[in-house]
Amino acid sequence: MFADSLLDSAWADRSRRGWTTLASFALQAAAAGVLLLLPLLYTQGLPQFQRMSALVVPSPPPAPPPTEPVRSARETTSNMSRDGQIIAPRSVPSEILHVAAG
Repeated sequence: MFADSLLDSAWADRSRRGWTTLASFALQAAAAGVLLLLPLLYTQGLPQFQRMSALVVPSPPPAPPPTEPVRSARETTSNMSRDGQIIAPRSVPSEILHVAAG
């Protein structure tokens, strides 16, 4: 009696197993088809289409006018002479100032 309850026991009538499996697959496919077609039949609960124009981002405000660069009061000098020769500086500074670019 214990051996009959194990899964290893053979079925007495194997001809019914094929039809039972086929009927089970057919029933599950029909149920899945109904569940997939149900939203197509009852469309009242679906969200309405929204226009994309409502989602357009407004343009940013105009940029402020550019400021003019600050000009130094003294005249800029070059270390090149008119004939293309390099001119040595008159004096070497004791420390170098770091200027932040930006």
